[in-house]
Parts: sequence; C-alpha cells; structure tokens
Amino acid sequence: MAKANIAARRRLTFIAIFAGYFFLTLARRGFTVTSTVLLSDSSLGLTKADVGVVVSIFTVSTGCGKFVGGVLTDAVSSRRIFVLGLLVAALSNAAIGYFVGYTGAAAFAISAAWGVNGLAQGFAWPAIAQLIIRRFPPVSRGAIWGWITMAGNAAKVAAPLIFSRVALQWGWRAVFQGSAALALAGAAASWTFIPASAAAPAEGKAGGDGEGAATVPAKEPDAALDAKAPEVKVAFCADVARRPSLWALLLADLLIYLVLEALSSWLIPLTIARHAVSAKLGATLLSCYELGGVIGTLGAGYLSDALGGVGRRNLTSLWGCAALVIALARLRSLPVAMIGTETRTLELGGALFIAGMGVYGPKTMAGIAVREMHPSAVGAVGAILGLVGQLGASLAGYPLVVAVEFITSSGAVDEWDAVFGTLLVSALGGTALFAALHFTASKKTKKKML
Repeated sequence: MAKANIAARRRLTFIAIFAGYFFLTLARRGFTVTSTVLLSDSSLGLTKADVGVVVSIFTVSTGCGKFVGGVLTDAVSSRRIFVLGLLVAALSNAAIGYFVGYTGAAAFAISAAWGVNGLAQGFAWPAIAQLIIRRFPPVSRGAIWGWITMAGNAAKVAAPLIFSRVALQWGWRAVFQGSAALALAGAAASWTFIPASAAAPAEGKAGGDGEGAATVPAKEPDAALDAKAPEVKVAFCADVARRPSLWALLLADLLIYLVLEALSSWLIPLTIARHAVSAKLGATLLSCYELGGVIGTLGAGYLSDALGGVGRRNLTSLWGCAALVIALARLRSLPVAMIGTETRTLELGGALFIAGMGVYGPKTMAGIAVREMHPSAVGAVGAILGLVGQLGASLAGYPLVVAVEFITSSGAVDEWDAVFGTLLVSALGGTALFAALHFTASKKTKKKML
C-alpha cells in the first residue's frame, strides 16, 4: 500500500512539473511570436532596435536568474521557488497584456516586464532540476529529466501555432493575457500536486520501493527549510570550484550550447542563401532539427538510465556528440548544386534531424550529470551551469558573426563553410571533453574495484 502511495505521489509530481514547465515556456514565447505585430502597432511606437534591446535584456536576465535560482535552491524549498517563478512570469505577461500602450513609454515598459519574466524563467529551472534530483530515484531520473525537458521543447513548437492564431483573431494583447492565465494555472497545479517533501523511501538505502537508491538526501519540508534558510551555508565552496571534472563538463556544455543556439538562429537564412530553398522549406528543415531534438532529449534520458544511470550520463553525451560531428561534417560537405530538389531536401532534412538528436542529448545530460557529480552542491553547480549555458548561447550571436566575417574575409571560404566549420570544431571539442570525462570516471571506478 505504501509503495502504491509513493508511486501515485511521484506521478502527480511528474505531471505537475511537466505541465508547469510547459506553461512556463509558453510564457516566454509570446514576445518572439508577436514581435512583428508589435512593430506594426503604431500606438506603441516600437522600432527594430527596441525589439533587439528587449531580446538582449531577456537573455541577460535569464542567465542571472539561473544563477540566483541555483544558489537559492540549496537553501529554500524548490517547490516554492518553482511556483514563484510561474507567478512572476504570469504577472509580467499580464503587465504587458493589460497595461502596455496606455500610459506611454511602451518600449521601456515592455523591456522592464520582459526582463522580470527572464529572471523568473531563469530561477524557475534550477528549482525544477532540484525537484527531479530530490524526488525521483537514479534509475529513472534520466528518463524523467528527458520528459520534463521535452515539455519545454513541445511548448516551443506549440507557441507559434497557437499564438499566431490568437494574435490574428484577438490581437497581440490576448497572447500575453492567455500566457498569464496559463502560467497561473501551472502555479496552482504545482502548488497543489507537488508534495512539500519527497517520499521517504525514495531516499536512503536501496530497496525502499524497488527503484534503487538516490544519491542525495530528501528535501526537508517547506516549513523546516524556511526556518533554517538564514543559517544554511550555500554549497558554493572552493572544494567544488577546484574540481577539474566540473569545469570540463561546464566547458563541454558551453561548446554544445553554442552549436545548439547557432543552428536554431542561423539555419533558415543559411539554407535559403546556400541551397536556394524557399522560406517555407527553410522552416520545415528547422522543424526537422527540432524534431530530432525532441527524440534526442527523450532517447538520451532512457539510454543513460539503461546504461546504469548515475555516472553513465557522460557516455550518453559522448555518443550524442559523435552523431553531431558526423551530421555537421555532412552538412558542411553538401554541394551547392545537387541532382533533384527532393534529393537535396532529404539530405538536408536527414542531416539536420541527426544534428538535433546529437546536440540536444548532450545538452540535456549535462544538466543532470553535473548535479549528480556534485550531490552536496546541487543548486550551486546548477547555478554555474546556467551562467555558462547562457554564455554559450551568447557566443552564437555577435561573436559568431565576427568569427565568420574574419574567416570569409579572404574570399577563399564562403559563409556556409565558415559557419559549419566553426560549429564542427566546437562539436569536436565537446566530444573530446565528454570522452575525457567518461574514461577518467571509468578508470576511477576500476581502481575502486581492485
């Protein structure tokens, strides 16, 4: 009976986190989808420069939020932080949907509200990661992590389909108002169905419910945590900061995140320019990449669990990086003129699908691996990972543009080869780092067994 109750609590926790993260991700996509509509609204007086400023503010505030949230989760209830993130995201969307444009200074108001939303988005994710680590056993943690990550991917796919129709029928304000309502619903569901503390048999020694031992102790109830919070010492210590394995994994994550963001941002214009495809076909090819990402996210989670869970995440990332290298090499070598449009499309779509699988798998596994490698400082290392990830994402913007312009300045290399050559080098670097991490861990394991 106790096992059934524990299983039921975990199912409710999983559903609440999945739904909450889905709605949280929707609450960050409204501006992206409606930016062209906002620009066309003369009452707002927005310019393209204003849109760029809003995007930059959101990116920076998200990175700051991830660091703050990661540190906080070592001292404060992750359930409370997650719910707070949803509430703040709801309020920021509501502020734009109900108030922007009526009091003037629309650009400043949107920038401020979207910056607050970025903070909320940032500090909510470490709380989700902490909940997964604390509430689910190691043998199924990879799959759970994959499914929760996939909730965000699904929201990214759904947002343009839903929000574009809502904006067309009811106007851009309805997009932000609807996002606010869904985020509030997610906050209510998360507060109601996520228990204040983990199920006891999930922690401690193996055999509690037949799912294996966890590597970290259970979270304390909210009241106990809040009472102790002022006295809790943040686990961001020199012992953790000096560990080579941590910095190797962080650097690998940065390199992989660079590839992920670059493909997401550059793919459509590059394929249109290089292969003379239509904008519609370019969007379809991007969908192939994102679909590969969904499969790669889920597959990496299940595969890492099947390989042994804790300590085997980097092996899964290594295989993913190897697939990514092959896909990028093939994309770079595709000739400009191919025999038949159908052949060209299949080649591009297939390579991009594999690239999506290859890049999203390691990105997903890095988040869980870094926390399992340092279970005494889950929040702190997650905070560092969040900052490093945002740095990798930022490198895919202006710094990559500068690098590509430098490479192509001689005229010997075109833009396509320069971009995919740079990404290939980055993927090879990530592959080498994941290989080093895996083989170093394997050697340590063998020494302990002898």
